[in-house]
Amino acid sequence: MILALDTAMAACSVGVFDAKDQSPLWQSTEIMTRGHQEALGTMCYEAFAAMAITGHDVTRIIVTIGPGSFTGLRIGLSFAKGLAVGANAPLIGVNCLEAMGAGITAKGAVLSLMQGGKGFIYGQILRDQRAVSEILSLDLSDEAALKTLGEIEVITGPQAQDMSLHFPDARAVSQASPSLAAMVELGMAKPYPYDVTPVYMREADAKPSSKPVWQASA
Repeated sequence: MILALDTAMAACSVGVFDAKDQSPLWQSTEIMTRGHQEALGTMCYEAFAAMAITGHDVTRIIVTIGPGSFTGLRIGLSFAKGLAVGANAPLIGVNCLEAMGAGITAKGAVLSLMQGGKGFIYGQILRDQRAVSEILSLDLSDEAALKTLGEIEVITGPQAQDMSLHFPDARAVSQASPSLAAMVELGMAKPYPYDVTPVYMREADAKPSSKPVWQASA
């Protein structure tokens, strides 16, 4: 069995797939911006109960590694790493932008986009459902820079409809989060050793305190 997990964006998704042909056996997605920590364990329990399996039946775990919500990303990765150790199963990471783009069928280029917060827009270009660019930091007000991306057939992501104003010739396909099937297809094609390094495009908002540590007087 393959277990696919995603908590990096505005949804919590869990899926069980057949390792032989990657066909979906059980899938569930709940749209949410918060509450991934509470939902993920329950959804995995429901998946295992529905399939009458345990963690030891899982032979691969595929999880999104970002970019995405800092907190949601860490929740998914921590849960997946713990489960992988307990199940003695390989853990495979896939990036959210590539997974969203990989779920789109197009003859030309697909631009996968997401808001990164604080004015940041992140994108990645795919052809034939595979990434052909690094993750890009984009300024949608810079029309000259956008033209350097070349001809885009499809834009996709959570804000695809809103961003379609900047790509008038492209078809917009909105996605709140990557499809589990696309995650599994990408993950199973990844070479060993598998990379599960989180993709943080900017530093966390929380900063260590600069105040001196309080010390008790003698």
